[in-house]
Amino acid sequence: MMTQDMCPFLSKEHKVKPCPGCKMITTWTKDTGHDVILNQCLNEISKKVESAITSNKQKTLPFELYKLRILTTSEEEHPLDIISIKKKAQRTLDSIETHHHPENFDKEIQFHLYVGDVLFNLGEYTKALEYYNQASRKAPDEKRAWNNIGVTKVRQGMVKEALSYYDRALKLDPAFGSAWFNKGKAMFKLGMEKKALDCFKKATKFSPENKSAWNNLGVTLRHLKKFKESIKCYDRAIKIHSEYPWAWHNKGVALMELKRYKEAMQCFDKALFIDPDYEPAKESKRDVMRKLM
Repeated sequence: MMTQDMCPFLSKEHKVKPCPGCKMITTWTKDTGHDVILNQCLNEISKKVESAITSNKQKTLPFELYKLRILTTSEEEHPLDIISIKKKAQRTLDSIETHHHPENFDKEIQFHLYVGDVLFNLGEYTKALEYYNQASRKAPDEKRAWNNIGVTKVRQGMVKEALSYYDRALKLDPAFGSAWFNKGKAMFKLGMEKKALDCFKKATKFSPENKSAWNNLGVTLRHLKKFKESIKCYDRAIKIHSEYPWAWHNKGVALMELKRYKEAMQCFDKALFIDPDYEPAKESKRDVMRKLM
């Protein structure tokens, strides 16, 4: 398990926050560029990978792969899109793949899943799928492999096909919140909103701290014209993570439907305070300003 001193940005002189790169405790603030954080985290990991390879201390490589996986994981709907960082992360992954064999991992399946996750985060979906498929073949009862195959299929545009993989994961574990959440997103994409609603309800039941599940449940309720219920879901998401711009924006949209324009404006302002470049909030703010004129 990672400890605080693993993050190169740890300093006792400032108030610490989770690093958006490696997720460890750090002195990161809003004024620090996210690309700078990621680059420095990657440099740290790359150095340790090179050191492990040259000194033949490969037991440390699984840990670096774990950190690389966390570092490249994004809550955005899109893969890592900073070209220089993506190339650097890919080179680091190539070094680990070349010099470390999965049988040296504590759990061989975990190696395939981690490598698949990094590739997925870098937008290499076909390659990621190869690793997830290897994991599912070696361990047919590994629910994460089936779930991850489903998520990758969705990114490749095969939404209907993804459903069978989520069902496979849920057959192994009916209380697997992530699979319910991902199945709900697929159902929503297919226009099956009532079925998506059921999936998101189960996702929030089994993973009550999943802010994205609450947010998506709210979106689905809003599409079904249940605006007051949707606002309660956004509030749950915000309670879990107060600086969650999507939930603030979506709450504002629901408030607009109820003609509560001043409250909606406050939500859009909050979303833009968190992320000044969040275009949907900018557009919604312009809409509500026209309503108030």
